[in-house]
Amino acid sequence: MASEIAIPLVADAYIKNKLKERYPTATDVSVSIGAFPELMLAFKKYSHLEVIAGSITVEDVKLDRVKLTSKSWPMAQCEAWVGQGEINRVFTPKSGQLLNPAITLQPDTVRVSGRLKTLRLIDVEAVGKLRVTDGRYVYFDATEVGSPQRSLSASEKATVTSLISQNPIFVVREDLPFTITAIAVEDGLLHVSGVADMEKAFNIHL
Repeated sequence: MASEIAIPLVADAYIKNKLKERYPTATDVSVSIGAFPELMLAFKKYSHLEVIAGSITVEDVKLDRVKLTSKSWPMAQCEAWVGQGEINRVFTPKSGQLLNPAITLQPDTVRVSGRLKTLRLIDVEAVGKLRVTDGRYVYFDATEVGSPQRSLSASEKATVTSLISQNPIFVVREDLPFTITAIAVEDGLLHVSGVADMEKAFNIHL
């Protein structure tokens, strides 16, 4: 009985130490794993696994924080929080209606600016939310639109809103080792959710 109780604790410590070896700058690392019976861990089977770490870099992208939740090895639900300075390492601009799009993170929303091909190449600024499709294409749904050059009429605002929302403005980098399924903004950070292979994406071994 004592050996079975110790197994999850050993697994916790093993994963935590391996993470720290792989990511020396990682902070606030925590690992929680459970299985019943505990000996199932010897076969990489468990009821839950949660890994949380701050300040790690994956494919040149510095993640402010990452959380992995898994019920079956090696796949996990992945949540990552990214700061303003790392956005261009996650996304690349997509050729579409909005030229040279730029994102500015606000506390709970996103401000996007760029030059619209229509309306005589007018510069536009918009506030709204990001959404992702097919794990790759990033769209922007505007709730407010305007231009630093001049006032827009109601019909022009409707046109800008429609054009921006119908065409992806960014593409997720192909070499990122996880699939993105949702994007949001929390406390001024980009909150990315998706699915990851823990061995391939974060070099976690059980």
